[in-house]
Amino acid sequence: KVDLGRYKVTGILGTGADYEVRVALDQETGQQVVLKRPVPQIISRQMHSSVEARTDRTLQFYEEVGPGIPYLSPILGYTDRANHDAFYGDSLGQEYRVMVVARAPGIPLVGDVRAQIMRVPIGLGQNLFALFPLAHPDDQTPFAVHQQLLDLEEQCFRAGYVLLDLGPQNVFYQPAANT
Repeated sequence: KVDLGRYKVTGILGTGADYEVRVALDQETGQQVVLKRPVPQIISRQMHSSVEARTDRTLQFYEEVGPGIPYLSPILGYTDRANHDAFYGDSLGQEYRVMVVARAPGIPLVGDVRAQIMRVPIGLGQNLFALFPLAHPDDQTPFAVHQQLLDLEEQCFRAGYVLLDLGPQNVFYQPAANT
């Protein structure tokens, strides 16, 4: 369990179908993290119980098998279900859980619509492949990133889980490390 008071929010990274994601600085360690909470509009309408259930399943997954699977950004902690209006500066008036996740290294392969509106260079991922193609004929594993994704899927499947949201916006690429 974590206390949100140790984190300083530095910006919004994006909003998905279920979660709002903000980047924050852990003031104790200096590490950049992301804070994930249900989308505020869902919370304010008291429609976030299914997102809370998904959060519980995600935490269970990480507890059971997460640390043993490479390439996943680890969950560093989470809050109790509580009203976090004071931390976020809003007045939703509802209890919910916030997950603290290590910030993924690299860049997402694709941005979301909001990123485009906020002028985030969402084409950067695709443009990187002109400079750093995913197929390296000189490497031992010519399609290393593809193999890493397949290995990740296989390890999750063996543990009894299926990844359903492995879209390009959730895959972060590090060209220098080819991961």
